[in-house]
Amino acid sequence: MKDIILIVTEGKHPEFDIIEQMKELFFPASKRTIVKAYWHSNLIDLCKTVKDDPFLDYVGLLRDEEGNEELRGVSSDLISEVYLFFDYDVHGAKTRAGGKDRYDKDLVELLHELDNETLPTGKLFISYPMVESFWDVPMQCEDFSSCFTDLKDLKNYKKRIGEFHPNTDEPLEEKSCLHLLAEHAKRALVLNYSNESSFSLDSLLAIENDIIHKRQVDIFWKKNKVFALSPIPLFLLNVNRRMFDFLLSSHSKSQSCECRCLL
Repeated sequence: MKDIILIVTEGKHPEFDIIEQMKELFFPASKRTIVKAYWHSNLIDLCKTVKDDPFLDYVGLLRDEEGNEELRGVSSDLISEVYLFFDYDVHGAKTRAGGKDRYDKDLVELLHELDNETLPTGKLFISYPMVESFWDVPMQCEDFSSCFTDLKDLKNYKKRIGEFHPNTDEPLEEKSCLHLLAEHAKRALVLNYSNESSFSLDSLLAIENDIIHKRQVDIFWKKNKVFALSPIPLFLLNVNRRMFDFLLSSHSKSQSCECRCLL
């Protein structure tokens, strides 16, 4: 039976740690197997490599990479869903042919192409500006500008997250984790709908990743900022709709996100 979920990331830490924590907290009894693998370069190169070779897929390409031991012995025929997680590489984009404008256009195309987890190409999720944005949530959102990071500060982003959240290497308690997930779910709603939207399962499932990216590009050009956003809650809803009950329980206890006033 095909019941293996393949998750491809561009790094092992903290990406693998976050995925394992989500599984342990919210789906401990799941019979589905999650297999993790990482790609040593950027997403566009990964997709181009697979796309240019009709006989190659993610399993075949990544199996022999150092650190991808979980893929050993796994057949592509057993993969039921594929998810890809990559960072919004603002700085790296400037060094690519065509610069950031070309990079963003390529990403929009990929978000259209990689939009079905049941297909071999999978579904793409992007972290803005990077995977560490998962922890970039204040316990009390009083200063809404804290959701944004200036481009000039991105080079120190990981360091800043580590200073404000020194325990990122430690497992999260369910309450703290749900707070982070619910806040990022609200941010995704703000970006996708631009105005007031109900915190509902239908609204969250209707979010389009390419719309979110286009809004991020607008923020980049107009404000020279990136709006911190983790795709983890949207991924979890994709895997299991029952995750919404967990998110709703935390959402009802917190204030609404007013970041829309700064977008």
